[in-house]
Amino acid sequence: MRAAQSLYENGYITYMRTDSVTLSKEAIFAARDCVKSSFGSEYLADSPKQYATTSAGAQEAHECIRPAGSTFRNPADLAGVLPADQLKLYTLIWQRTLASQMADATGFTATVKLDALAGSFGTANFQASGTVIEFAGFMKVFGGFSEDEQSKALPPMANGDVLKSLQVSADGHETQPPARYTEASLVKTLEAKEIGRPSTYASIISTIIDRGYVYERGRALIPSWLAFAVIKLLESNFPTYVDYAFTADMENGLDRIAHGEEAGKDWLYKFYFGDDNAAAAGDSAAAGDFAMREGLQKQVDQLGEIDAREINTIDIGGG
Repeated sequence: MRAAQSLYENGYITYMRTDSVTLSKEAIFAARDCVKSSFGSEYLADSPKQYATTSAGAQEAHECIRPAGSTFRNPADLAGVLPADQLKLYTLIWQRTLASQMADATGFTATVKLDALAGSFGTANFQASGTVIEFAGFMKVFGGFSEDEQSKALPPMANGDVLKSLQVSADGHETQPPARYTEASLVKTLEAKEIGRPSTYASIISTIIDRGYVYERGRALIPSWLAFAVIKLLESNFPTYVDYAFTADMENGLDRIAHGEEAGKDWLYKFYFGDDNAAAAGDSAAAGDFAMREGLQKQVDQLGEIDAREINTIDIGGG
């Protein structure tokens, strides 16, 4: 985010705290002109492309993140001008913007079966499935396949071709447990669960680090003992307020306030004192509705004494 902020402040990209996917007419013209001059008109989409967000909580007050200006600067011209991390980020933004106005890639999926003589073992049979690309289209701007896609790419082949083995290697595959969150993967999860907005993702992460809930080990975010204690305290006494449904409902409430569909003071009153209308929804209401129905004040009044020892005790194993 620091690299993006610096690029924005120095006029290389547009405002980056947005979840819009919309390009202005100026940007579409600039992108199409850049595609034509950099790769040729055959890689240009037949007509300008526009995209719409699929996120229900998207805030589209700004354009999508794109190179700034009516003429896009080529990353090759910025080598030596921008620091390495900023150049890498600008290149990614430039590539994605151009790709949005390029022609589709064409190809087909194929299954290849190979027979090879294995000496006294007879014939060894090998099979692979992958993609054969006939026209690169938008992939041209990325230089072809990504590293992950490259492993699934197949060269053009015809039935009966005799292939020469250049290298043979055995790759082992093991099931891995889920990796620890990094800042990037945590942002993806926040977005998927509709927690926060692009403008608040950076502050959410900095807050949990500054308060000592997590610490960084390399790129990984590691939860501290304090985090476990706080989560246990909240889940034991205020479970509805740490439920994903409540958080998403709260974000929707803030959006309604921002759009003038609900008064901020009224929303806060219901949050603290409870909402009689929500009570009519019954026990089947979602977590967000339940929190509004009860109100924070009532739930606090019902609290008993909190046992600090219990909150700071975590069962390990089966005991």
